[in-house]
Amino acid sequence: MAGRLFGYVQFCHAQRSILRSFGSQAVHDRLLAELRKRSAPDELERMVARGASLGEEERVAEAFTIASLSHAS
Repeated sequence: MAGRLFGYVQFCHAQRSILRSFGSQAVHDRLLAELRKRSAPDELERMVARGASLGEEERVAEAFTIASLSHAS
């Protein structure tokens, strides 16, 4: 799930030519490093590509799922 949301955010930044602040870039880099540790390269690539095509309802549902999982631990 996190990989798909990461892909969506990447897509939005690219579409809008948004530059990340220093702090935002640091968070981005840490998240990408964690995703790379937990996923095979081809799996991560698929998740990121899938995330770039998520619709609004899918994005919201995935974000809520991630949030609920993080509160459960």
